[in-house]
Amino acid sequence: MTSAMITPVLKRRIVLLSALSFALAPQYAFAQAQPATVKVAAFAVDASPPIGYDMSYSKVVSIEDPLSARGLVILSAEAPVVLMAVDWIALDGLTRDAWQKRLAQAAGTTPDRVSIHVLHQHEAPGGRLGVSSALEKRGLDTPRPAGEPDPKVFIEQTIAKSTEALKASLLQSKPVTHIGTSQALVERVAANRRLLGPDGKVTMMLQSSWNYNPRIHQEQLVTARRNGYRLSPDYPDEARNAPEGVIDPYVKILSFWNGDQPVAALSYYATHPQLTLGTGVVRPDFVGLARTRREAETGAFHLHFNGAGGNISLGKYNDATPEALKGFTERMTDALTRAWNSTKKQPIAASDVEWRSTTVRLPTKFTETPAQLRSIADDTSKTREDREAAVRKLVLAERVQETGIELHALRLGDTYSVYMPSELFVEYQLAAQKMRPQNFVTMAAYGEAISYIGTAKSYWEGGYEPITASQLNEKAEPILLEGMKTLLR
Repeated sequence: MTSAMITPVLKRRIVLLSALSFALAPQYAFAQAQPATVKVAAFAVDASPPIGYDMSYSKVVSIEDPLSARGLVILSAEAPVVLMAVDWIALDGLTRDAWQKRLAQAAGTTPDRVSIHVLHQHEAPGGRLGVSSALEKRGLDTPRPAGEPDPKVFIEQTIAKSTEALKASLLQSKPVTHIGTSQALVERVAANRRLLGPDGKVTMMLQSSWNYNPRIHQEQLVTARRNGYRLSPDYPDEARNAPEGVIDPYVKILSFWNGDQPVAALSYYATHPQLTLGTGVVRPDFVGLARTRREAETGAFHLHFNGAGGNISLGKYNDATPEALKGFTERMTDALTRAWNSTKKQPIAASDVEWRSTTVRLPTKFTETPAQLRSIADDTSKTREDREAAVRKLVLAERVQETGIELHALRLGDTYSVYMPSELFVEYQLAAQKMRPQNFVTMAAYGEAISYIGTAKSYWEGGYEPITASQLNEKAEPILLEGMKTLLR
């Protein structure tokens, strides 16, 4: 057909179809068409739970300092990347999938380019819809007490708020010409919480404070005695005098700059940020308070990630008093300030941005296969107790063995940030750094909540994390290390 044969009516139809095709095209295509420059867009929303909300360890009685869900969208020659950190204790697979998908749609990217992490504060809620949904599906759910806030409603509201905030942030994205890297020693905060005896076995767990919540302490004491280790609240002098042990003592900052103007800072530090537990007084703990201070002082958006702190706590230095919170906040702020002041900058181009993903499948301790667990969970002739136990195992087994767990890495020039699941031991963070000793490497853990993930040796050493709390076995370590090698190739 020649152009002379196209009638005015046909022309209008072609224009209409072209416009409709553009409107219905995925936002990803639009993002790909953007100029090959680096930009970032920052967003943050309140993520505080309502009064009366069940946070597992306690119900909310007050909000001392608000919690936040905050993120950064990185725009480059590739599809957008979204990094988000939430002031919650945990985020399970079902919740994470829903949040990841919504943020991806809002950013015009794909879900595998979205990485969501929690900071793991303990006076904070969790996003755990997987088990409750699986129980409800089988008629095994327990009704909530009258007047208690609905977790589904709260989580959906937070997801919706963050999605809208992300959309709005894209209209105010800022150019980035340089990235900065820096680190500083953090003093008198973290210590390894696994104290080993002469035989190499765990003899005491250094809990987050030697003034622990009495009710929770008594519950944990039963398990500790059964598994042959002591708890530090019963031995405060020994806790105070314990060595710091294996930790990563540095806070690292990856910063984004437009010339000499700071745009955003991403900080990474490995520890349980847990001053208190079970009080019902909500706060983002010392890491959140230090983040807020530094954001005000620098004028740059600040996104903080918890590193691989599964076996790290504040317990050597923490008596759980308001003075302790002040001290931890001041020391963390000081370390962040010293790191910031030592920033080394380098130019960044769109071609220097690369997002890497891989999926791993991890072994559980369970003797049953996912198929066997499904059979028990669905068998109405079984007792409610047996079915509920099977459901709880099944939700995890399906994720780690069938669906698989995503690992991510962001390369910005010669810097690397690795984004990992759950409560990793700090040894994984140190291993990542050794894989690229010539590069600046950071790690964010506490992505999807699946379990404590210790080293293979830790299962022989014993203790709370691998024996009491972990649902994986020692074969997880080589699988994760291989996944990390793939990301850091």
